[in-house]
Amino acid sequence: PHENAARMVDLLEQPGRAARALRSAVLLNAAAAIYVAGLAPTLTGAVDAAADSLESGRAREKLAALRRESSSPK
Repeated sequence: PHENAARMVDLLEQPGRAARALRSAVLLNAAAAIYVAGLAPTLTGAVDAAADSLESGRAREKLAALRRESSSPK
């Protein structure tokens, strides 16, 4: 689990340097979720949206927000 988490953080922080297979797997998984949620009309559009989120840094920002929320006292 720690190794997988480290790879994901590396991918989010440096998307252009991640292993191609890891990037592809993450994009396909994210695209499937985007498509099934109805946020893109086609799977191709969902892949584009996932890639844009990764490249723009929005995915990294979402992870940071999730970390803040999960570590804040309730």
